[in-house]
Amino acid sequence: MLVHSQRRPYHETNAGGNASPLRKRGAAQLLPYMLTNDQALELIHQYGECFVAWATDENAILAVHPIPRNASATDQVAALGQMRTDYPGPTVGRFLSAENCTLETLTGQQREIERVARRKRVLRSWESLDNGGLIGLLCGATPFSAPMDARQDSWHLVERLYKSRGPSLTDAQLDQLEKFANQKVRQEGWLSTALSLQCYLAALRNAPEDLVALWRRHRNSGALFYGWTAFTEAAGDLAITDPDILDRFISTVEKSIFGFKVEAMIALGKIGPPAGMRAARVIQYTIHDSAEWVTALRDRALHRIQSRPSEWKTCPDCFHGYADRPDADLPVSARCPACLGYGHVPKEETSSTPP
Repeated sequence: MLVHSQRRPYHETNAGGNASPLRKRGAAQLLPYMLTNDQALELIHQYGECFVAWATDENAILAVHPIPRNASATDQVAALGQMRTDYPGPTVGRFLSAENCTLETLTGQQREIERVARRKRVLRSWESLDNGGLIGLLCGATPFSAPMDARQDSWHLVERLYKSRGPSLTDAQLDQLEKFANQKVRQEGWLSTALSLQCYLAALRNAPEDLVALWRRHRNSGALFYGWTAFTEAAGDLAITDPDILDRFISTVEKSIFGFKVEAMIALGKIGPPAGMRAARVIQYTIHDSAEWVTALRDRALHRIQSRPSEWKTCPDCFHGYADRPDADLPVSARCPACLGYGHVPKEETSSTPP
């Protein structure tokens, strides 16, 4: 059962003190079946345990979905499986209980949705800046102010500078970034950003020895955990062949959680034959056919490791397997669809038949 508001136009049901602060579009464009905060709160107290869905682009409640009281986890999942909003836009949901849900809970969620929306607008605006402008944001003396978050958004800048702007960065800009990373790596709250930047800089300078030195300096301290994704990506991009690092990647594929498994598998696939047949065996028997995209990534990694380097060429559509996603909600680089994120594609077979 999916519970909506009474079927009155939204601009009527949401008028007054509880109106959403984001509603700026004309009445003809409004989705007509949304709930006011008062209506939603009444339903929450009626049902006791609920899952509440918001339309984030409208900053309004779409539905209050009742969850069976004292239900098992299985029954809760089954109840959620019956939920339908038929809403085409972005949504967010929260489990709420009548015992601790007030009107302030719902308005607080609206404030958080508004904060996230403002942050996304700022992140999109950064894309219009040139490389110097992005570096200025990262390295500038002015602290990040609300709605931005220094830890999260500095890492976003580092990733964009590497994966989207990397090929166009000058030596002087790399020097500026290196100075910044060396300063920040010792400051509280900046370890993840600084270590990630150091890893990416090693790749941009084509300096595998710098990345190996970083590994040896931090491997026993646990610090690299805070920059592990960047380290794994940079090691793959540099085709690192250090046996200790290869062993760690193979062990990660074999024993770690799924996200780390995929990162390490892609790194080993980028490295290719030097990753060794042990890497291929572990990938073969550890990465299962859980989804088509997982199977495709696994098969490409095996192909890379078990074939000759001469059978591959650099992917012309990306930088080290990273490609911007113009359809994404935020500026982000994802795995290139042409090479599946490996940065190389098979060479075209040469036909022996004359054209």
